[in-house]
Amino acid sequence: MKDGWAYRGGRKVYYFAEGVGIVRTENEYCEGARTAVYELTFYEGTGGGYMPVADGLVRRYDAIGLTDGYVGAVEYTYVQDDAGHIVIFKDATGIRNVPDTITQYSSICGEVLEDTLFSDGKWQDGHLRHAINNIKLMQHYMFRGAHHFNNSNRSVEICSFNQRLMESFGNDGEVPPAWCGIYAWTTLVKSAALFGGKRKDEGYLALERAFEYYIKWNTFEADSLLEVGNNEVFGGIRMVKGKGLIELPDGTRETIEYAKKIGYDGLWTALNSPRVWAWFNSVRGEDRFKEYIERAKKLMDENKK
Repeated sequence: MKDGWAYRGGRKVYYFAEGVGIVRTENEYCEGARTAVYELTFYEGTGGGYMPVADGLVRRYDAIGLTDGYVGAVEYTYVQDDAGHIVIFKDATGIRNVPDTITQYSSICGEVLEDTLFSDGKWQDGHLRHAINNIKLMQHYMFRGAHHFNNSNRSVEICSFNQRLMESFGNDGEVPPAWCGIYAWTTLVKSAALFGGKRKDEGYLALERAFEYYIKWNTFEADSLLEVGNNEVFGGIRMVKGKGLIELPDGTRETIEYAKKIGYDGLWTALNSPRVWAWFNSVRGEDRFKEYIERAKKLMDENKK
């Protein structure tokens, strides 16, 4: 099941108690990398069999082990109507209580787990967790908004710094496959900023490089495993393209927060958005720039076939 119904699919495990009904559910998601668990925390009344339906029954289930302030719960109340039918009323909640202000990265769950592993003498596990945290921190830095508006020189410098950082992840300045998508996006932003700063020749060079990496990124198939870079820094972990997942050397998978879609449609939209991508406006009427628009459209159309 896809899109909005995806949560209904996947592997599910149910536990039942006679006279009570369901007492626990385990629902895999993110292709099995995570499991959502709900347990029976309150009930009134019992009935016959393993799925009783009777007037006056109440069943409440709470999500177990949620993090980052998230709360999930659902309560079912069974009521017999005047016609003798049992009607089930559902009262569900899914909210987030924003946690208190945190100023130290060492307070974040991943870093706490890393420190715990080292404290327990589990060196290899600690090294792997450190590598996982390296990827997550780098992704957070690369994907967080830099608010480029109204300062093209600042934007150029930030993008250039991010490019150099990603180039350092591989060997001899080669950007590892897992970072090619965000590298393409970063270079596109840089090209716009260069045009906005009246640095036209540099802007076209950056735009050509953005196309190069957009093409490289889109040669990787969806769901393919992409190398992240230096094994000592990133632990031989690979990224699953477009899934918000990483795969560890033993084949197990963990979720990551970012899975930004980098596609030709986004490239074409950027080149054709005079209001949002206003820095391109200084060259938008040039034949050379129009050729890039045509290239983007051709790539987009070919990718949809």
